[in-house]
Amino acid sequence: MKDMKENSFAEEYTNSNYSKYGNYEKKSLKLNNDGENFLYPSTVDYLTQEHLSPIYTLFTNMRGDNLGTNVVLEIGNFQSVWREEMEEIRSTSTNPLAKVHIEMKELIASPFVSRRALNVSTLNLKEYIRKNVLVSFTQQIDKALLFGDGIKEPKGILRYMEDKTKDNKPVITSLALSKDKLLASLLEMENRLPSIYKKQAIWLMSRSLHQMIQHSFYNQKENHFVINRDDINYRLFNRKLYICDELDGDKNTHKINCILVHPMAYTTIENDQVEVIENNLEVDMKLIFIKYFGGALTDSKALILGSL
Repeated sequence: MKDMKENSFAEEYTNSNYSKYGNYEKKSLKLNNDGENFLYPSTVDYLTQEHLSPIYTLFTNMRGDNLGTNVVLEIGNFQSVWREEMEEIRSTSTNPLAKVHIEMKELIASPFVSRRALNVSTLNLKEYIRKNVLVSFTQQIDKALLFGDGIKEPKGILRYMEDKTKDNKPVITSLALSKDKLLASLLEMENRLPSIYKKQAIWLMSRSLHQMIQHSFYNQKENHFVINRDDINYRLFNRKLYICDELDGDKNTHKINCILVHPMAYTTIENDQVEVIENNLEVDMKLIFIKYFGGALTDSKALILGSL
């Protein structure tokens, strides 16, 4: 009789009659009211984005300590002359030594975390938080390199539009683009760039302008292959093209739609080390992440701005 009762239970359980008996596996061992399956995996995997493409990788990047650095600029303009045999050698003109001080700015994140979560979680929460903070740092740096005020954050490229030279001319050259003749305008913008910068210059472009270019290109009866792509990598006039969503944002008060830039135009300096401070708050914990980063315009002739 006993065996018959056990078989009857097994049949009912096998038929998934959970409403009567509940989740048998979870009730066998439990850590809380909900129970936890003792066969539950002991490891946790999570996905990370390893291939971020920050804007600052397009510029000249240097490593340094938290004090910043002085960058000596190679601005050229040294005179050279041809000489006949036995002709007297005369002095040639030079330009004064030029340098730019790049000050380090402090970027922080300070998330709170439960100490109990740190102690019982199978996920390495500290590493999880660190990787997500680094993503946030990259996003903040990208925005600052375009729109930074130069006080708390590095001075962004578009902020230099407000600066004037001694002759009351803009520090950076800008060009108005024509919607009706968009490709011709972009070609003119490219021709404005001095030839010594043309080899490595790339396009930094808003997504909205990039879509306009593609529509303009594909509506032509004869395609001249001025723009192409292979799913990810875009090129315009055979130059690399980087789509920059920040140029479509609200911070873009100057309404700049694209930047043709050589790496020498802007120089960044960063400390690769991210300082981590664990601040105990009674029971729980506050993690403080600190990164030092700086940037400055180092050659205004090496970039041109375009706006619709």
